[in-house]
Amino acid sequence: MSTKPGAIQNTLWTMSQRCDFKFVPGVQGGRDSPYTDASEDAKLADRITALRDVGLSRYQVQKQMTICNRTLLRIIKAFDIDFPRAKGKRCDGPI
Repeated sequence: MSTKPGAIQNTLWTMSQRCDFKFVPGVQGGRDSPYTDASEDAKLADRITALRDVGLSRYQVQKQMTICNRTLLRIIKAFDIDFPRAKGKRCDGPI
């Protein structure tokens, strides 16, 4: 859908019905190449381990490396890095 002013979605749909054409849906998923690169992930794992050894928390590592939490967790899981969560946070312990 266009973000510019002009034809809105209903108008485009009506035009497609009158003129007998269809809109092709965009590609949703199904990537041919993986999102990640194994060599880059190995470099990230080395940096994460080094920053952990210095004493930074997970949050500080994310900010230092400018990566998101999901990337950090993916690398920790893929390379089996022992990086415990901080104690006393909301998600620790029984609910």
